[in-house]
Amino acid sequence: MCLNCGCMIPDDDMGDHHNITTHSLAEGAVASHMDGKTTLENMKKTLELVSPEDIDKEIAKIKGQG
Repeated sequence: MCLNCGCMIPDDDMGDHHNITTHSLAEGAVASHMDGKTTLENMKKTLELVSPEDIDKEIAKIKGQG
């Protein structure tokens, strides 16, 4: 869960594969043929472009409300 819940345990999905973990990041890195450092650098830059409202819109879609 950790990367999205705040529990500070980055490699534990808490039993739900939808939670973002270090494994999730590694899968993305492999898919893009990148290493861990580049993956984290790109994520940090890109997250600056994402607003809470952007995420809330996607949450509403997932829940069938959008």
